[in-house]
Amino acid sequence: MFSNLVERVLSLHGKYESELKFIDLHISKLISQKKEISFIDKYVVKKGKRIRSLLAIHAANGYCSEKFLQSLALIELIHAASLMHDDVVDNNYVRRNSDSFFKSYGAKKSILIGDFSIMIAIQSFLAIHDDEYIKKLFLKTCKSTAYGAIKEQSLSWDSSQNNCLDVVSLKTASFFLFVNFLAVSLYSNDFEKAKLVAIKGLCFGLLFQIQNDLDSYAHTNFNESEDYVQKNITYPLMLLKNYFGLSKTCFYETNQENYNKIRDMLNLIEFKRVLMTNTEKYYNIVTKWLINS
Repeated sequence: MFSNLVERVLSLHGKYESELKFIDLHISKLISQKKEISFIDKYVVKKGKRIRSLLAIHAANGYCSEKFLQSLALIELIHAASLMHDDVVDNNYVRRNSDSFFKSYGAKKSILIGDFSIMIAIQSFLAIHDDEYIKKLFLKTCKSTAYGAIKEQSLSWDSSQNNCLDVVSLKTASFFLFVNFLAVSLYSNDFEKAKLVAIKGLCFGLLFQIQNDLDSYAHTNFNESEDYVQKNITYPLMLLKNYFGLSKTCFYETNQENYNKIRDMLNLIEFKRVLMTNTEKYYNIVTKWLINS
């Protein structure tokens, strides 16, 4: 549904190759200075799509200061560390089509090294920024992401669509909002413009997560679908429940037949219409921004 928007951002890889290379080199340099985490390089640098960085560089119209690119590197490190935590929570052995850090090193190292990496990134970010508002917003964003992960655990079959969107706004979309604000505020020093572009980042983050949720059900075998096997409550799932009568039993009884029913329902033209109707305002904002800018 929203893969065209994601692909549009990912297509910027070639245009901003040198900026992305700087980001990766800065991450490698940072973690290599700490022998305790130097071995995580291949999990942090080699696999990431850098979609947050690409969106932020796009928002800055390509005007990238060294401070800005260093900031994006630190945010990418935070994101990678949060994935280490997520894989422990979800008991996930696969990440980006290869063994997850959790599978390779276990829960203890995933949690402890994830924590240490996040603290290094936060400390480094605060050290390179003088603007108090940016520092406060950055810390608020880190807190929102962690709070969203906690709220996600409270989602249940009886949760509302708005509950699901609240979790996505906090856990996933908050850093999309922040990097866009940072991009515009650093290159233009226009606070009001930065706020408007930040909202566009938030909208993109919501659509990005919804697309991820849809993609999770695209496998041939249900045991390859993390969201189904782990019984994750997602926004598309709530639409199926509210508009198409998806039963609790069908969702919670894990087998190939039930998984196929859910996957087929997600592919219905009627479902796609309902999803677009419910997310039209976000889609229009992001589409207009990415096409016209």
